[in-house]
Amino acid sequence: MENNSYYRSPLIIRDHLEYFTDQIVSHQMSVSGGIHPNSLFWVLEKIVTTFSNNFFKAWLSIAGKRSQETSVPRWDEIEKMRDLCFPNIAFKFAQNENGSSSSIEFYHLDSEQSVIKCNCPNQDELSKEAIQSMFSFTPQKIAMIVMSKPDDENIQLQKSVDLYVKKLNF
Repeated sequence: MENNSYYRSPLIIRDHLEYFTDQIVSHQMSVSGGIHPNSLFWVLEKIVTTFSNNFFKAWLSIAGKRSQETSVPRWDEIEKMRDLCFPNIAFKFAQNENGSSSSIEFYHLDSEQSVIKCNCPNQDELSKEAIQSMFSFTPQKIAMIVMSKPDDENIQLQKSVDLYVKKLNF
């Protein structure tokens, strides 16, 4: 798959998408003698959206536990999660006998998935207001704050953020 500006895919599944693209293009060339970009992108879009939904749910299911441990998954765990989240799908390219029109059928094997139940502890109005007034301090943002105003308070804030990041288990 060419890395053109009109299509960007998630890096975590780019190899999988390249495989699907090669298969689809090969099929289209053998059946109709040309490539149909709209159908190709439709299929890739179905794959990406289904995967993204599955991956988000899987990530959400481990997020609470990992945030309490102050750790992030190892890369091999992420790859395993990616493989488990890749959709079980099939596509059928159908064309009329006279070749006047064609269609793509999408089949998705839904596995028995339990609904993720998360209890939000911030249901009352005071908690919601407190959340709205919170600030997010990423390491990049803190570095910019310290560069623009290197006072003791900002330097202490940077040390706190650095200490937290060092506690993360990569």
